[in-house]
Amino acid sequence: MKPLDETEDARLRAQLFLRAVLPLVRVVAQHHRPTRSRLGALKARVQFTVPSENLSATLVLSEGTVDIHTDVEPHPSLRFRFRSLASLNAFFSGRPALPMVWGWWRPVLLLRVVQLLWVLRLVTPGVRTKSTEQSTLRVRLMVTLIARSLTALARAGHQGMSRLVAQSPDRVYQWSVGIDTAEPIAAYIRMHAGRIKFGQGVCPHRAPFVHYAFRDPAAFLETIDETDSQMDGLRSGRFTTHGSPEYTRKIALMTQRVDALLTAEM
Repeated sequence: MKPLDETEDARLRAQLFLRAVLPLVRVVAQHHRPTRSRLGALKARVQFTVPSENLSATLVLSEGTVDIHTDVEPHPSLRFRFRSLASLNAFFSGRPALPMVWGWWRPVLLLRVVQLLWVLRLVTPGVRTKSTEQSTLRVRLMVTLIARSLTALARAGHQGMSRLVAQSPDRVYQWSVGIDTAEPIAAYIRMHAGRIKFGQGVCPHRAPFVHYAFRDPAAFLETIDETDSQMDGLRSGRFTTHGSPEYTRKIALMTQRVDALLTAEM
């Protein structure tokens, strides 16, 4: 049996952390007031890398905004260097794993990055929020994570998701929370003949082929935290699904695969 850090699952998991979980910091910077305040006028490039696997991602911090690059950053302001996939996966899972940190002599920057990453704990299954603002932020993060993770899974070469994208006509899969509000919390994926794209908000170009519509943030959180069964949710009106039952199920199975990868025990 191969060690975990040499398995395909370990690589898929690492790619999900860097291509789906880490980009959530953009949502944090946009919607979390304490984070916007802490970032202030800060300008820096922060790299997370596993050199042995040629895998990396870079946060570009610029005056309160955050962008993500996947190219290798030759001169980062701060670098988190992991010796293996297992080490990176443990770090993003919140388990003990200390990367080699280049740039530790910039303590303010290091502190701000740690604080930024700490907010991502809101996507941890079953985490308890302390305010309505926190709950709303958690919903934004989770909705974004679902759509980004499926996109990352396909681009990482996962067989099931890649096949689904390769065989797909031009179709949109939409997730919306607060369906009766003017601006629902929403994200979507659009796939067509081997290509897949993530989008924030409601897709402006095409009606959804499958739409997961949640009444409000509470209904969404109850569903993802499994405090309510899917059938009970449907009967109570907490959420509805529109579109093809077959593809609703297929996407649900892919979402379960993502969940299994992100919450796997090391």
